[in-house]
Amino acid sequence: MGRVEVYQGRQWTNLCTSKFEQEDATVVCRQLGYARARVLSSGIFGRSPYSGFTTDISCQGNENDILDCPHTIGKCKYSEYASVVCIKHNVTDDFQIYIDDVNSGEVRVSQYGIRGTVCQDGWDDNDAKVICHQNGYLNGQTFGTLKLLSQIDPIWLSNVECLGDEASIYDCSFSMNLTTQCSSNVQPAGVICYNGTGMDIRLVGGNLPSQGRVEVARDGVWGDNL
Repeated sequence: MGRVEVYQGRQWTNLCTSKFEQEDATVVCRQLGYARARVLSSGIFGRSPYSGFTTDISCQGNENDILDCPHTIGKCKYSEYASVVCIKHNVTDDFQIYIDDVNSGEVRVSQYGIRGTVCQDGWDDNDAKVICHQNGYLNGQTFGTLKLLSQIDPIWLSNVECLGDEASIYDCSFSMNLTTQCSSNVQPAGVICYNGTGMDIRLVGGNLPSQGRVEVARDGVWGDNL
């Protein structure tokens, strides 16, 4: 899994996503000794130290070398660098969805033995409730998770839409288009699961509704802190 670089003209070049499709990824992975390929979102593996560019690649899918495919020399931004995941012949397309840390954390998806994330766009409390039910909790809420830009994980799942009463996240509507450009890809979907009624907050003792002491309720009991 990674950014695709091509050696030609005595130098390494960056392969741009212009016209880069599944057939091209298949040739890349075959050349590297893998059976199958999936195209990932462009640019997720960051910048490259190389200044050359290979563009407009157009493979049929049966070539053994990427340079056997028609291509040109051009230029593109690092956000347009081609990215792929190569898959061994004995690896299935099955995937698992789980929470990073027992009852709270990032929502993780594991596929092809690679940990990925769920796009936070559209992820809401109904989705959080379902994955918490799936993990044995009565309730759940969504929350944003902090992620460093240097941490790179593919977006395996996006556009999750649950009603909130499903037994499993697998029963919800979702997309596994790995080329999804998630606008929140530095903040993957996160949840906190619990068995009570959850948490609420209020301001108390101020002269205006917008000021006062912060009180927090957990499972219906109010206090100054948790």
